[in-house]
Amino acid sequence: MSERASRRRLAEALLFAAAEPLTEEALGRRLGDAADVPALLAELAADHAGRGITLVRLAGGWSF
Repeated sequence: MSERASRRRLAEALLFAAAEPLTEEALGRRLGDAADVPALLAELAADHAGRGITLVRLAGGWSF
């Protein structure tokens, strides 16, 4: 698995497991400095769009 794919899966898991919305900064701290958090969020939103699951910006953070 590529580093980008690994970060994407971790971001997805963090967002699903979070009790409240996660900020991009919080995700970046967990994913590492090389992570392009806005791009990862856009990919996750696009991947889940047709599945009845929506990634939304809420209360200054992101949540499924």
